[in-house]
Amino acid sequence: TVPTTVTAQINQKTTTTSPKSDRTFTALIDQLPTEVTVDLVHQGEKQSIDYSANAPIGHVQATDTATGDVSHPGSYTQSQYDVFGVPTKVHVDLQGSQDIKYTANGNIPTASFNTKTLTDNVLQQQVTAVAHQIPKSIHVTNVTTADNQAITYNADSNLGDVNLGMYDKSEAGDETNLVAKAISIPTHIGFTMTKSTGVYDFAANQGIGLIQASLTRNGGSIIPHAGDHATVLKQGNKLGLDFQLSGFKSAHFDGHQKTDVSLGLDPGGQS
Repeated sequence: TVPTTVTAQINQKTTTTSPKSDRTFTALIDQLPTEVTVDLVHQGEKQSIDYSANAPIGHVQATDTATGDVSHPGSYTQSQYDVFGVPTKVHVDLQGSQDIKYTANGNIPTASFNTKTLTDNVLQQQVTAVAHQIPKSIHVTNVTTADNQAITYNADSNLGDVNLGMYDKSEAGDETNLVAKAISIPTHIGFTMTKSTGVYDFAANQGIGLIQASLTRNGGSIIPHAGDHATVLKQGNKLGLDFQLSGFKSAHFDGHQKTDVSLGLDPGGQS
């Protein structure tokens, strides 16, 4: 009869086939409305969630930990989601961390996402994000191979701001780190990376109000600078890239045989 706080845990274990696996889901709901309907469909890495309620929720947290082989407990994928101010209707489709579709009947003030994959307790991949003023509709894809990574983002309205972190460890042991912050995010963004050639491309459908980012590869170092800038430091196979730009719309970086950088700014004209 009154809003309440709820915690839950679900365990799924495969014991009759080899390898034996384990998956654990947890949830925290603060200010659960008095009438709620949730439908969760789970098939392998695919998940579909439908939610409706008679009032918004203050805070929701969910975790998903999947261990493909319980004889290797240090090899697993774990994701965590936090949302503050949940609308009354939400639909989410998940394909691991590779494809995320979200639709709702209202904007969300704050949301965060974290997913990581470990092999024998060694971090292989990680993506973290915190965003404010979330659009009603979002579609994110993250396609990763041994040599390439492609991320796309589409939404129905501009996003207030976002903080993003990405880590990737290749089969050869190379490490790539990206830390970025952006304000006033447009409705379409694409980012691609080719590790073997050191080529990075970014494109949006309009200029981002302000973006700050640094990227390192193979333990590279960055050259910081005040104001709008782009700096590159390449030492052997070590790479460091740092920039801050107003109206940032596109970028191309190629550090394979020579350093080649191009930028697109909207409206442009700044120093």
